[in-house]
Amino acid sequence: MSNKLIAAGLLSIGALAGCSTASGPTFNANEIKTANGAQVYRVECHGLFEGVAACVKQAQKICGDKPAYKLETMERLRAPSEDAADPRILTFKCGAPAQPEVAPPPVPAPVPQAAAEMPRQIDLSGDANFATDSASLTAKATDTLDEFVSAAQGVTLRQVAVAGYTD
Repeated sequence: MSNKLIAAGLLSIGALAGCSTASGPTFNANEIKTANGAQVYRVECHGLFEGVAACVKQAQKICGDKPAYKLETMERLRAPSEDAADPRILTFKCGAPAQPEVAPPPVPAPVPQAAAEMPRQIDLSGDANFATDSASLTAKATDTLDEFVSAAQGVTLRQVAVAGYTD
């Protein structure tokens, strides 16, 4: 009887391990279903000592010999003194971006316009923003929110999404 339980347990662990092959100690990787059926991936990098390098490395690993084409990034809130971008969520496609077909014009081609700047996204996620049995923000959550308000001075916010729950 106990051998059957051990065998069932090992089989379950093996099945679960097969389902989590796109995760590691420093990242989570997921395939995203798009409306047009394109294969798009999202890598979330986490950890104190990890950053954009972990995201890019995992994106290249997923794409293999094809280049990873960045579609969207989301970065953490950073101090005004930090000028380097540090995206923690990277959404990308494998392969070069689709180039529009251009028929040879009888006149010289117009000068290409600069690509539109990708909107900046900030992730304020945290593990414990409220004290237990309380609607008051923790000191850390208050500091993070104050940093966000300071960083958003003079910026028009297009969208704010809030998700979570309290006790």
